[in-house]
Amino acid sequence: MADYNSINLGKNFKMDYGFGGGSGGAMSNFSSIDLGTPYKADYGFGGVSTAAAGGAAAAGANSFTGMQKWFGGTNAAGASTMGYAPAALSGASLLLNGFMGMKQYGLAKKQFKFAKESFNKNFALQKQTLNSRMEGLADARASADPTAASGAQYMAKYGLK
Repeated sequence: MADYNSINLGKNFKMDYGFGGGSGGAMSNFSSIDLGTPYKADYGFGGVSTAAAGGAAAAGANSFTGMQKWFGGTNAAGASTMGYAPAALSGASLLLNGFMGMKQYGLAKKQFKFAKESFNKNFALQKQTLNSRMEGLADARASADPTAASGAQYMAKYGLK
C-alpha cells in the first residue's frame, strides 16, 4: 500500500504532510517540510527555522520560537516547554474555580436554611394537627363516659408540647 503521508523528492528532499499512515500518526507533522539534514522549513506557528548540521545542538535546549514560548512545544534539541498561555489559563481556571466554589458554598448554606425552616414549619403543623385530633377524641370519650377526663385535661397531661 502506498504511503500518501509523504512525498520523497530524493536524498535531501522529503515533504511530510502528516495525514496519517506514517509512523508519526495522523496530523503529527502537518506543518513541516523536511528538505534533508541541512534544511528544515517549519511552516507551523513556530515560524521558519533553518538549522545547518549541528545548528540545533549549538542553539541549546532553551531556544524556543515565539509561538513555542507562548503555547508550548518541543524545540529542535528535543527540549519541551509548557508555554506561557497554558500556565496562565491554568491560573485563571484556578481562580475562577475558587470563586465558583465560594458561590456554591453560599448557595448550599441558603438551601440548608430553607430546608431547616421547612422542616420546622412542617413539624409544628403536624404537632398541631395531632393535638387537635387527640383533643377531639378525648372530648368524644368524655361525652360518652362522664368519668373520663375532658379534652383540655387530657391535652394538659398527654398533649405534645
